[in-house]
Amino acid sequence: MQLPDLRDSENIGRSVFSNRVAKRARLKGIVIPDVFLERLQADSISVDRMDHVSQDILAELSKERGQNREPPKSFYGWAIMKVSEAASNGRTVQATPDGINPYHADIFLNLSDENERRDMQRQHANELAALSEWQDAP
Repeated sequence: MQLPDLRDSENIGRSVFSNRVAKRARLKGIVIPDVFLERLQADSISVDRMDHVSQDILAELSKERGQNREPPKSFYGWAIMKVSEAASNGRTVQATPDGINPYHADIFLNLSDENERRDMQRQHANELAALSEWQDAP
């Protein structure tokens, strides 16, 4: 399946696998930065392109991803933002479809040095969380 090129106005969503995070987002309307933290070795943050398929299909893909984790995790919803917002402060967003998820994309932090990544990863997570809105899974 060939999707159109990413547009700045397109919505992307970070899947959330924490009940605690989901409850807080529902009650307070705040997405916490931990949603956007990856392991230190990761050079990008996995997201879904929300505008090209129903949320039901994206939810099924996220549920499957959660069940394949160790230990398995439940899927609760997404932290959603515009591509233009994610692609600020030196970050870039690229479509990175795979065989399982043609709607996959990545937010690249563009931090080449591990020391820089350790120092800046939290700052990027804070910014991305502040730009996000909560969306419950269907």
